[in-house]
Amino acid sequence: MGARPEVVGAGCPSGRLPGGTYAVTLACRGARSADFTVRNGSDVLVEVMLRCGTTRVKVLQLEKDAVLGMTITAHSPADFAYRVSRI
Repeated sequence: MGARPEVVGAGCPSGRLPGGTYAVTLACRGARSADFTVRNGSDVLVEVMLRCGTTRVKVLQLEKDAVLGMTITAHSPADFAYRVSRI
């Protein structure tokens, strides 16, 4: 399967997430696993392999406004989701 890059923050008026603390919830449903990578520009903030059928929450501290890039690579056909929530 291939990687699917997406940009997080596109729903914000400026296209950026304001600096602060965020919870990133990752989920996968399928037969195997998926790799999730969250970046701020070229900086990798989160890199995790998630077994499908589970969820994981990571907490991020953004020092300043950011546009997060999310890349998800599934190792077999799978559904996956993520949610970024300010806490």
